Amino acid sequence: MCIYRTGVIPDRLLAKTLACAVAFFLFPLSQALAEDRRLEVLAEEFPPFNYVEDGELKGFAVDLVREMFHRTDFHAKGGRFRVLPWKRAYLLAQTRPDILLLTTTRTEEREEMFQWVGPIYPREQWLYRRADDQTVKVRSLEDLEGYNMVVVAQSANHQLLLDGGYGERNHIFETSSIESKIKMLLHARAQIAPFLPLEVAHALSRQNLPPGSFERLVKLSGRYHYFLAISRQTMGEKAIRLQSALDEMRRDGTYNRILARNMGGS
Repeated sequence: MCIYRTGVIPDRLLAKTLACAVAFFLFPLSQALAEDRRLEVLAEEFPPFNYVEDGELKGFAVDLVREMFHRTDFHAKGGRFRVLPWKRAYLLAQTRPDILLLTTTRTEEREEMFQWVGPIYPREQWLYRRADDQTVKVRSLEDLEGYNMVVVAQSANHQLLLDGGYGERNHIFETSSIESKIKMLLHARAQIAPFLPLEVAHALSRQNLPPGSFERLVKLSGRYHYFLAISRQTMGEKAIRLQSALDEMRRDGTYNRILARNMGGS
């Protein structure tokens, strides 16, 4: 605390007083700058990109963002990444500032909803059935009519199927997570579900199921890529700095090393 008596102020005390005054005015500024480097990071359970294992959040997108934060001196709010059901995380990213949403498909419908950093990985989605379910006979998307399908609510696949009119010709179950989607197929509560091939292999391995438990049918979409989505209300400078960090990681080989560590160099 800076205290002095009225009258003549000694040089040492004057210097101390001025230092206190400067600190008083700079503290809010430094606090604001620290706040400016924070983002609330949200993720769903989406192996091998982001998933919880032994109580720890892991995955390709998680490692990628941690390295990007290290290079930009950004920090996650609360000191951690939050795992939420996709529908809730997606809603928060549309309505709050300073949110970064991991592994988000960049589509035409979403283009103006977020700021984008990426791409981080190509997105090729296929339709799968349980391998022993011989009642499902699909050789093209035109053969889908009448089958029950399951999707993660408000996912890009969900919107794609609705836009294609499949919601009128099929019963589409909505679930909150990829794990639930897999369980519905395994327990015959749905006949068909869309997956990324890497996602299927990783999910079956985690549940100690044979690699051939699901059979790939037809490609649903290969047009898009996965990106990091940043809420529109966030300062654009943050997205620019993160994009620069990602570009640098591609140039110096860090991106490929993280890819190989998480996906075997896919």
